[in-house]
Amino acid sequence: MSYHPPYYKRFPRDYRSSQTTRAMTLAEHGVYNILLDTAWEEEPTATIPADPRILAKITGIHQRIVRQFLHKYQTTFIQFGDDSKRLVNPRLRSEYEEFLQLCEKKRHAGIESGKARQAKRTGVEHVLNNSDTDLDSDSKKHHTPSVSELPLAEGFERFYAAYPKKVAKADAEKAWRQKVKPEEVPAILARVELNKHGEWKDKIANREKNFIPNPATWLRHRRWNDEILEGSRNGNHSAAAVRAAAGKYAAIPITRATA
Repeated sequence: MSYHPPYYKRFPRDYRSSQTTRAMTLAEHGVYNILLDTAWEEEPTATIPADPRILAKITGIHQRIVRQFLHKYQTTFIQFGDDSKRLVNPRLRSEYEEFLQLCEKKRHAGIESGKARQAKRTGVEHVLNNSDTDLDSDSKKHHTPSVSELPLAEGFERFYAAYPKKVAKADAEKAWRQKVKPEEVPAILARVELNKHGEWKDKIANREKNFIPNPATWLRHRRWNDEILEGSRNGNHSAAAVRAAAGKYAAIPITRATA
């Protein structure tokens, strides 16, 4: 079972300004917030069961109400990767990935601090450095990185494998190196999955991938930051209707990384 804090960030201004949440009734706001809280406590983190009957038992909300909400607001929860039995809230998942990244940074900081204290006490810092290098090598052999820990090169391979239009890979890799920061990888991967089940869904189903931006173009324009509109899941929104989001990416801005 993975560890996560008993809370997630919530920004009232982001929540109230979202086009999706503004369309919700008072009752739907209640359903959405219960689903978000439930997703934060579920395993994997930020996911919920896709079966409304199971979800109804967990949340206490009638399955008819749950089914109607998920059908009406399809961008709030999408399929979790290849797992058809789980739905994920992309921004909430990104929030969790950021938390893991912070934990990893603190762990490394603690290791470096311990090395410095040990070297100061013993006066043989060079010996400890050599020993620690061997230990780090052994550790890396048995460690599988999370999405937040991925080197940029491996992050690109995951991105390209998930992106539905596979053209000009070399150009895409060049754009990736120029435009992407390591901490942005989780948000990019989450947005690609969201688009595959949203604005690109019909294009993929109808074999019209030529209407999907080339991966290099998508990266150079930092399209993972685009605001997600309700009409986008049908692929019929106009270019003028889409504006760049101010945060990481504003799907359903419950948290700086929830949606």
